[in-house]
Amino acid sequence: MTWFQIKDNKIFCPLKNDWLILTPEEEVRQKYIQVLIQDYGYKIEQMEQEFSLTNSDRWTGRARADILVWRSEEDRKARKKPLIVVECKSDNVVIREKDYYQGMNYASWAGAKFFVTHNSKETRFFQVIDDVLPNLPEEILNIPTFDATEKEIHQLLTETKAFSREEFTNLLKNCHNSIRNRDALDPASAFDEISKLLFIKINFERQDKYWKIFTKKFIEEQEENFDKIIKPSLVAWDPVKFGWMSYIQFMFENTKQNFRDDKLFEDNERIRVKDSTFKDIVSKLEKYNLSKTWDDIKWIAFEKFLGQTFRWEIGQFFTPRSVVDFIVQFLEPKEWQKIIDPASGSGWFLIKAFQDILGQIEDDIQKKKDEKREEIEKMDLTQEEKAKKLNEEFVILNKELEQREWHLATKCIYGTDKNSRMARTSKMNMIMHWDGHWWVHHHDGLLNVAQIEENMFDLVITNPPFWASVFDEVWEVPVLPKYKLSEWKSSQKTEILFIERCLNLLVAWGKMWVVLPEGILNNPSLQYVREFTQWKAKILAVVSLPVETFISSKASIKSSIIFIQKFSEEEKANYEKLSNEIYGRYNEEIKKVEKDFEEKLKKADKDEKKILKTELKWLIEELVSQAKKEVKKAFNYPIFMAEVTNSWITSTGAMDFEGNELPLVIEEYKKFEKELFNYQGK
Repeated sequence: MTWFQIKDNKIFCPLKNDWLILTPEEEVRQKYIQVLIQDYGYKIEQMEQEFSLTNSDRWTGRARADILVWRSEEDRKARKKPLIVVECKSDNVVIREKDYYQGMNYASWAGAKFFVTHNSKETRFFQVIDDVLPNLPEEILNIPTFDATEKEIHQLLTETKAFSREEFTNLLKNCHNSIRNRDALDPASAFDEISKLLFIKINFERQDKYWKIFTKKFIEEQEENFDKIIKPSLVAWDPVKFGWMSYIQFMFENTKQNFRDDKLFEDNERIRVKDSTFKDIVSKLEKYNLSKTWDDIKWIAFEKFLGQTFRWEIGQFFTPRSVVDFIVQFLEPKEWQKIIDPASGSGWFLIKAFQDILGQIEDDIQKKKDEKREEIEKMDLTQEEKAKKLNEEFVILNKELEQREWHLATKCIYGTDKNSRMARTSKMNMIMHWDGHWWVHHHDGLLNVAQIEENMFDLVITNPPFWASVFDEVWEVPVLPKYKLSEWKSSQKTEILFIERCLNLLVAWGKMWVVLPEGILNNPSLQYVREFTQWKAKILAVVSLPVETFISSKASIKSSIIFIQKFSEEEKANYEKLSNEIYGRYNEEIKKVEKDFEEKLKKADKDEKKILKTELKWLIEELVSQAKKEVKKAFNYPIFMAEVTNSWITSTGAMDFEGNELPLVIEEYKKFEKELFNYQGK
């Protein structure tokens, strides 16, 4: 039976058998009561709404739990301890860590075994541990149904979703190995298959928010239904397309259809592992809901799994999480800025930037809601009028939140990667963390593509591939004529071309953080690269990383992070004017020297000419060097320099969560910025 009803700005509350004023919070609460009734089987008589909690022995003050659920109507009437406490938040309000603590306090006061947080985006389940102060909650898979036995309740309480980085990383690795061994696939193909499985799992979990779990048992139950009912009708309609199809292949077709706009898979692509292998992998992963697992855990676990898989078996490696966090925090991306990573890899830079900006948007909307609530509370209105007005304002703000989130996801985040497998992985990673993946392309990052053009982006964040040459067969030859830095050599290293590419992508005054091998900064043969950059932009900061930073990637690379700001139009004009004046003077001097030597060369014999030509070459080089020094001195500005000895990575490549110096660098740069501001103001 469906109890959910809205009429005349009121919503029916079955637990109170009354019509309540419609508010965003109340709508979410009543919808979840329907879930408890319809999906879990609880009766209205087993529940109460907005139950007052008091425990003066342990806590001071009073609180109200949104929903309490007892094992039976008799237990509720006898005021025994409830089984479940539910805390709801209004539509589109992000549940934050403080809400977990608050809800856990409520559940602890009530003596419940289960605690649930719920809003329109997510539902999370937690166990309540007796006799300890509420700590960071222990997330579990589900809450019990109305007819659950004590044994089943105990099992649910022990089926925690909390897992260590190592546990989940090793599990993913075991799944990958299982596919390789059971189906005789090479490492790259095995990774493709686990990608398909993960997409199917994500697709399922996103379609079923509340309690069904993607398990081997569920698949086997659905297989029978598919073979008896669904498949015969499909075969009758199109025997060629559906005659061969198993339920697992059918799930993959459904997933491909739901992600068709992302072009993740070819139209004719199928699951290439045996059904038994697929089910075995599902059983290994069924404990973990990839759409609900805390992002930080997924971030770390996937970083390590992808890093190991691609590094050792597919020949790719990724930027460590500590470096990603540092760079994005340093850049401080803002809403409405367009951001790109032209060598996006697994997408970590884009994910972190997206999450940071999304947090800013959500905080801003929540601030506006709090201000509106406070403003309306001061009005001379009845409670019903206040609630109606508040609901109207929240509807507007929720719409604004949706629009700003949509704009961020579809207009601001861009990425490309030359490797098709990496582009797919990047999309998968971003979908798992949030849906900011629309403009992640399988495309050569050195070339333009739809929606990605030069002079378009406010921020560029990238760790480009090192040491590969553009004339390698994996790179397109048409790249070279586009870049001035290719004029020095017949082939060019990718990291050098990416410097020019990033500068070209930026709008005037745009900023970029790029990870580069330190040879770019100090190798005499690469002086032309540094000079080219100085003609286009200001180098604001250089942060030298310890060699251990990339050691887990089997690459002992001494690298640095370079913070660059492209010239504004005014700065560009001033620099060119200044440079032209200085080089103009020295060019006149060079012409005089060449004229003098021309007269000497006419009178010199063969041996003398050889000496004179060497001397002339040296004099010209010296004059050019002096001109460069004069330009640099005339256009001098301070550059922030830092050398990090601990970047969260140990000498073995493991993560070390103590002693990370990168956050301190940000603090020091903030101080330096004041000096830079004062310098520019002179």
